[in-house]
Amino acid sequence: MTAFWTTLGIVALIVAVFTLVDLFRRNLDRRHTIAWLLIVVLVPLAGSVLYWVLRRQEAGAGAGQS
Repeated sequence: MTAFWTTLGIVALIVAVFTLVDLFRRNLDRRHTIAWLLIVVLVPLAGSVLYWVLRRQEAGAGAGQS
């Protein structure tokens, strides 16, 4: 059972790091960046999933656009 929790923790850490990198690369205003940063840091796995689900596509980056 310990291996399961260790693996889950490592996956959560990796997902949170990718989320934070994406968060800081996006052009959000300071208030939204701080809010998402707190959510991802306080609840890494759930916060990251929520971020990716609610994240808006950047202009011109949507599927089917040329």
